[in-house]
Amino acid sequence: MPTRQKHWEAIVALSRRMQALAREGQWDEVAALELQRRGDMEAFFSRQATADEAAFIAEGIREVMDLDRETMVRCAAAREEAGKQAGVVHQGRRMEAAYNGNR
Repeated sequence: MPTRQKHWEAIVALSRRMQALAREGQWDEVAALELQRRGDMEAFFSRQATADEAAFIAEGIREVMDLDRETMVRCAAAREEAGKQAGVVHQGRRMEAAYNGNR
């Protein structure tokens, strides 16, 4: 297998790993891998793809987009949940302050 194809497959594998970590709620790790993947993609695409590479690149792009779509949905849900929890904490602090102010 040509080195360039291995490089591309490593990028797709990072996307799979990011999705798996998102399923586990490991957001710091997802973010770290995203930075790594971005750098790898920039390096990969710094050279124009050849006609021979087009098929495996196109297939990989489709897979990365599907993986990222699920990862983004999970991220949005986790962000929403974190916002709800922060709201509950904030409300609790306001209630505590009101209670302490009425003593």
